[in-house]
Amino acid sequence: AASPGGTAPAMAERALTCYLLSLQLSATKGANVMPRVLSLLDALPGETAARVLGEHADAVPLWQWLPWLPQLLRGLRKGYGAQAQHVLLRLARSYPQPLYYPLRAYSQSHLGTSAVGDASPPALWKPPAQERAEKEAEARADEQRAAAASASA
Repeated sequence: AASPGGTAPAMAERALTCYLLSLQLSATKGANVMPRVLSLLDALPGETAARVLGEHADAVPLWQWLPWLPQLLRGLRKGYGAQAQHVLLRLARSYPQPLYYPLRAYSQSHLGTSAVGDASPPALWKPPAQERAEKEAEARADEQRAAAASASA
């Protein structure tokens, strides 16, 4: 059902964006907002959820994800799995101890009983800014190699 503000998925996408921005700006209300973020991620189409989470997840303080690790782990099998994996990798670097038990429980209950094809992790996702920086560094290295090869020839 369309409304004056747009379609329901478009409004849900805007709401998810606003909730993620709220988490970035107001650390004290994270406990109230994060359940809604996770439910919107599940409700939106996978590519939309992935895009919005990818745009805003790095700015959300990592500690705000800690109480919601089981839900974030469940997100690995959804359309935003690569972005959830990115957040989980960041959490593993900063908070390895709180991640251990939920990750172990998830792997035993989901990966041990699923078909081989379902057990593979999502493709590694990187924030767009990091991808650009890596491509630029790779291009500079290629230019330097080409310059060195032409100088030695």
